[in-house]
Amino acid sequence: MSSASGKALKDDGKVLLEVRNLSVRYDVGKAMLGKPRGRIHAVEDASFRINAGETLALVGESGCGKSTIGKSLLGLTRPLRGEVLFEGKRISGLRRTSMKPVRRNLQMIFQDAFASLNPRMRVGDAIGEPLVIHRIERGGSRSMRVQALMDRVGLESAHLRRYPHQLSGGQRQRVCIARAIALNPRLVIADEAVSALDVTIKSKIINLLLDLQREMGLAYLFISHDMAVVERISHRVAVMYLGRIVEIGSRQQVFERPAHEYTRKLLDAVPVPDPKARRPLTHLEMQELPSPLRPPGYEPEPARYEEVAPGHLVAVNGAD
Repeated sequence: MSSASGKALKDDGKVLLEVRNLSVRYDVGKAMLGKPRGRIHAVEDASFRINAGETLALVGESGCGKSTIGKSLLGLTRPLRGEVLFEGKRISGLRRTSMKPVRRNLQMIFQDAFASLNPRMRVGDAIGEPLVIHRIERGGSRSMRVQALMDRVGLESAHLRRYPHQLSGGQRQRVCIARAIALNPRLVIADEAVSALDVTIKSKIINLLLDLQREMGLAYLFISHDMAVVERISHRVAVMYLGRIVEIGSRQQVFERPAHEYTRKLLDAVPVPDPKARRPLTHLEMQELPSPLRPPGYEPEPARYEEVAPGHLVAVNGAD
């Protein structure tokens, strides 16, 4: 069975993407004079790096800000402050026209494959759409490229003229993967890309992502709440809680020596197949994720981290 190694096969140590002190907030409601009644602190002071050819997993409960970070990297959500650098160049705040060439190297796979595909567009056209937008290849050459992409992700020629509703969930996600790699990107953001699939199909899609990484030298930002999947696919792991990254380190460091209380709770909640090895449920404290809603003028203290081992950082001030 395929799995990620401790170090990406094509990772040359070069920083591909860097996020510095990213914060995203949303106004909620309106008071007098049109001022907001409060603000959702979706992401607070997040910083991390992704090297060429490696997978950084971003994990945490639903609502902790994982997907917001992914959208911010692509310019789909505008951050309040902070910056995003791709290959050393600042891409946060760029206009749509300026982001277009960046998106050739920065693609996304969404959780809901059906919603991310145009229901009126045939599979072949959906996969070839990025080639049309970026004016890459034409006519027969483009058709051959689309067919090669379909073959690579495990789709048959018969699927070429089908519509999304005529495919299974796994097949639709393969279409989305083919579309994401059509431009030979450097980094792919996989936002809960396998969470809606059953166990068997999920395993096949993960194998496909790992194979593509080895062949193409892809880097992934793998957004997930499934720690079992993260353990298999990631090289490094960043744990999010209430908009903040509370722990970041190698897969081995985070899974074998978790330093933050929230990370330990996430790992304790992972199902264990062997009944004899299962932990008693009394070890789990089931708590609802606190609300990220804050007063309009509220400013939390900046994130501070302790390096508990080389490359293994843990937050020393909690989420506010």
